[in-house]
Amino acid sequence: MEIRQVEGNPYGEFAGEWERADEAMGMKWDKETFYFKLFEEGESAGYFFVVTNGGVAELKEVLVAERFRRRGFGRAIVRHFVAFASGKGCHKGVIVTSEGHVGGKALYEKSGFAIENVMADDRYHKTWYRYSRPLNKER
Repeated sequence: MEIRQVEGNPYGEFAGEWERADEAMGMKWDKETFYFKLFEEGESAGYFFVVTNGGVAELKEVLVAERFRRRGFGRAIVRHFVAFASGKGCHKGVIVTSEGHVGGKALYEKSGFAIENVMADDRYHKTWYRYSRPLNKER
C-alpha cells in the first residue's frame, strides 16, 4: 500500500462512487451555496453567504462595513438566515465565530443558538465557537 499527496482534487477519477454509497445508505447530499448582499439606501453595506448540505445550513463570512454597523444588520441577517434555511428544508442551523466577536456571540445566543463545540487555540491562538440550533421551529 502506498499513499501519495497529489495536486488537485482526484474526485473526477472516482465520479459516482460517493453517490452510489450514499444512495445505498438512503442519504442524499445536496450542497448548495447562496450569496447575499446587504444594502442601505442603495449602497452596498456588506455580505454573507449560506451553505446548505444534507439538511444543515451554515451562515458564513458575515461582514457589515464599519460605517453601517450598530444599525440592526446583524439581527436582520440572523433572522434571514433562519427563515431562508428553514425554507430550504434544513433542520439545523450552524454559525461559527471566534472569541473576538463578543457582540455576535451574544446575538446568536439571543436568537436561540447554543454552543455546540469549542475549538481552542488555533494557529492564531484564538478560540472558535460553533453555535447551532434546530430550525423549522418557532423562536
